[in-house]
Amino acid sequence: MKCVINKLSAVINDNTLPVFSGSIVRKNYITTTQDGQYIDVTSVFADINYDKMKVECILQHAGGNASRATVLQTNYGYAFLYANTGTRLQSKLGSTLQDNVTVSANTDVNIGFDGIANKAWVGTTETIGETAPTSSSSGKTYLFSNVSGTDSLAGIVKIKELKVYNDGVLSADLVPVIYDEVACLYDTISQTFYYEAGDGTLSAFD
Repeated sequence: MKCVINKLSAVINDNTLPVFSGSIVRKNYITTTQDGQYIDVTSVFADINYDKMKVECILQHAGGNASRATVLQTNYGYAFLYANTGTRLQSKLGSTLQDNVTVSANTDVNIGFDGIANKAWVGTTETIGETAPTSSSSGKTYLFSNVSGTDSLAGIVKIKELKVYNDGVLSADLVPVIYDEVACLYDTISQTFYYEAGDGTLSAFD
């Protein structure tokens, strides 16, 4: 489910967090509350070529999962961010892989990949690899789940912010909010809300 507000203005407070008027409340984090939940962000990544795509995600790994939990996956698995067993994180774009970096639980980490620079990173650890695919991410792209609707574990990943760039230009900036009492992600660029697309509701909190 997605809705658009055409004339929603945002200002920046002292902590550089967007502050919204009306029934929108900015929160620091968003996470799943049950297995199998996801957010469909296909429209955010549509028609961005992988070799022009850059993703920066600030998140926390809650730890304690017995298997992999997806943060983000595009169609065919060309690009993904994963939370693995323990408190390990993994980032991949094309054949460039930054694999299984152990991080501190419940601590902010910058994870992402850059198709122009041909690199993937987790925190300060990065891999410079091969040229990313020139094809576009025209298929599904999900947060909190792979595109098959699996690898989704409740509460393992807490997303603080997700930025997407197309050829060096910021095209989406997703932040957690509560809009009309429903937790979702809000894109400050397109002024679009992205909701949980499976069962139940997400949790947004400070």
